[in-house]
Amino acid sequence: MHRIKDITKVKMNKGNVLIQIHQKTSKIILTDADGDNSPTVDYAEVVSVAEDIDDLKKGDIILEFKTVYGFQWEEGDYAVVHRLSIGMAVNKPNFDFKKKKVVSKIKA
Repeated sequence: MHRIKDITKVKMNKGNVLIQIHQKTSKIILTDADGDNSPTVDYAEVVSVAEDIDDLKKGDIILEFKTVYGFQWEEGDYAVVHRLSIGMAVNKPNFDFKKKKVVSKIKA
């Protein structure tokens, strides 16, 4: 991936969306009781969409999605997800970047 010059110009299969994943930041690190210490996603931003997708555009904010594969490019975390894996999205003006609520789950 490090050889790609412009991530926004990658070619994808129909139905796919390239997103940049933004992790939650906290000074406190808690792992779940089951040992899952994977980072928690705050939100994702649409970087590029396949030509057949007309309901999402670059810059939209993804609030709920499922992915099994992510990768790093330059300083960011990215993933290619299928449109059907995106459950909730809003346009950028409808998202408050200032409010950050870090939620930690503790399993008993």
